[in-house]
Amino acid sequence: MILFKLKIIQFFNELEDIYRERHDWGYYNTFTENDYFDDKITERMMLSDYYETIFEDVDLENVDTEEYWYGNNELVSVKQVWDVTEEELLVLHKYGIINYKKGKNNGRV
Repeated sequence: MILFKLKIIQFFNELEDIYRERHDWGYYNTFTENDYFDDKITERMMLSDYYETIFEDVDLENVDTEEYWYGNNELVSVKQVWDVTEEELLVLHKYGIINYKKGKNNGRV
């Protein structure tokens, strides 16, 4: 199982560069950290699954950081990926950080 941390920058006003940065979390029970390092699961795939949309090359803002535009005002990226146990996911679920359901992926709250 892996847990991943998303960075979301939401822009409110293009002219004045007003934005808010926040983080969110997701998980997969079908992949490991090694799978991520071996490119069996990519950051683009994680973002596409998390947002239930398909991110394409045209959405890519920065190749080095793999930041993608989601809609007109959010820049999203995966910041960290690591192995996690089911017990750890249950603790995160208990505190409202993720929405863990056994046998399911994603974890959006």
